[in-house]
Amino acid sequence: MVHQWFIIFSSLNPDDSSGDSFDHEGPEGHGEEQPDENDLIHDEGDDDEDAGDVAHRFKVLGESSASEDSVDGEGEDNDFSRYLMDYNERTMEKMKNLRSSTDWANEGERKKLLARLYDLCLYDWQGKPPNFQDVFADDELDWLLVQAAIDTDDDNAFFHAKRFIKLLAHSGFKDRPKLDEDGKPLIRRTTGLHHVGRSDRPSVSLVRRLFKIYDRHDLNYVDDAGFSHFHVACKLGRVEVVRKLLESGQDPNCVVPETGESPLYLAMAHERARVVEALLRAGADPNLANKEGETPLHVAAKGRCDEDDLMRTFFGTTNELGRAVNVDAVDGEGCTPLRWAMLLDRKPMIEALLRNGADPNSTDAEGYTTLHVICKRDEDDGMIEIVFKACEEKELRLKVDALDEKGRTPLQLAVANFLPHTVEFLLDHGADLSGFVFPAERDFDERYEERRYEFRGNFKLQLVSGALAIIECLEKKGYQLDRNDATTIMKYFAKYGLIEDDSADELQRLCSSKKFARRAKRTKMANSGLSLHDLLQLPPEELERRLAYLDCFDLVRFYDSPFIPYKYADACADRLGKILPRKFFRRWALDSLLELTRAHCSLPILCGEIIVELLTYDDLCRVCLAAAGYSSSC
Repeated sequence: MVHQWFIIFSSLNPDDSSGDSFDHEGPEGHGEEQPDENDLIHDEGDDDEDAGDVAHRFKVLGESSASEDSVDGEGEDNDFSRYLMDYNERTMEKMKNLRSSTDWANEGERKKLLARLYDLCLYDWQGKPPNFQDVFADDELDWLLVQAAIDTDDDNAFFHAKRFIKLLAHSGFKDRPKLDEDGKPLIRRTTGLHHVGRSDRPSVSLVRRLFKIYDRHDLNYVDDAGFSHFHVACKLGRVEVVRKLLESGQDPNCVVPETGESPLYLAMAHERARVVEALLRAGADPNLANKEGETPLHVAAKGRCDEDDLMRTFFGTTNELGRAVNVDAVDGEGCTPLRWAMLLDRKPMIEALLRNGADPNSTDAEGYTTLHVICKRDEDDGMIEIVFKACEEKELRLKVDALDEKGRTPLQLAVANFLPHTVEFLLDHGADLSGFVFPAERDFDERYEERRYEFRGNFKLQLVSGALAIIECLEKKGYQLDRNDATTIMKYFAKYGLIEDDSADELQRLCSSKKFARRAKRTKMANSGLSLHDLLQLPPEELERRLAYLDCFDLVRFYDSPFIPYKYADACADRLGKILPRKFFRRWALDSLLELTRAHCSLPILCGEIIVELLTYDDLCRVCLAAAGYSSSC
């Protein structure tokens, strides 16, 4: 009968996740995704149920087997219980022998002992956990626990160390404080929780079990750097532990001396909304900055979470309690939380900050306002609309014509950065075009230098279509583009290789792909009404006439999706980029040619049109430069 149980017992390997009492996170578990805070903070009583579920599983298997092979199920249970008891006793003996044969004064031997304990916990121990205190002294268990916690930061040892700590927690082991000469607990002490708490990838279940071992809420252990169990609980979202420590008199504003980070800062940095609320209600200072001058709002603005819940909790609680929040605090880099949110494209955070009093007109060291920052971005993605909408809701007036330290308005920056949608929005919302100064060539150079590593077909098309769409928008709004402005654009295009004469061979190669043709037919161009495929099939003259600058600009953003494979998207963008500028170049070359020939003969416009139609981009550019008084070539 025992033999029957042994077969069942042996067939259940440690990697069977169907019912093992200890979770089987391999090394990849070390980098497990941080769960929702509700997953972090749940009823800790579930561990007690885990402690004997392996034995329960064997029991269930035994009952099933007994129903088939024997009417005496009770006898089967007794056989298994006896076997399990004997097996555990033998394993316990192994543990005692390991300890007795270890020279505890030798650190190398201690580590070998721990490695063997890892093996016992992984393969040999089943059922009710052992009482480790029958084998090890308190200071020995403390060393083993701390070393195992250190091992969890090693991908190779993580799995084993975590299972050992879990077994230790299941055994009911509780940390016993070390006492000073007066019999008082020593608070200055580095524990396993400190090691796990400092990890960038802490295991959630491991932290939960460590807090069961270090369960004295009247003792907030602090390591040599001033990092405490309270800081760990705030960082990792253990809201019940946080509340108990606060109830025991813990200061909600105790900072980590090494960094100046407050408990609230840590909770905001790791998106622990429930901890944030508990700390604020206990008197945490919402404006307390770290050594870098960062407040909790600064670190939240830099985060990558879904900010809605975090910011709703933060501002909802501070407003309810009547706590003043310095929304426009400046950090060591001269940035406000709003500025960081803008730079990192945190749209929900931007809305939350503006709705809670952030000043959109505050300036940094370069004189940039919120609008300047928007107009310096790479993306023309509607960010400006979000800011205007949030400001309108709060009746905040945006200074659309504010000047930075170089005397530039947001409109000038938007033009220099080729953001046609932003330019149009600014002009529709009060930007002054009467005093507008067209950007100089050096202003356009900044745009290229910042993103030259992306210089391929689609980026070239983005620059060309963006520039031409902006010129079209400015002229529609009443701006009179002069020859110097046009020449600035032409020189920029030529300088960075944005203009090349078209090749019929390239078009043939592009359209010969059935995959590209199929997908291009499904890509509709908003302003022309044609599909991308139909546009590319048009003769160059007709394509030039039907092609809308804004369509091409928006198409570049469409390339970021996997809808059109990269190699086709790049070739397509290259093709469109060669056709797109010709109308603009011919327009200004014709005007320049007529002016250059006026002193010698009156060249008919029709003749001029025929001439410029035959010129290459280089020739068109030279004509314009000559008329503008430049002697250099494009």
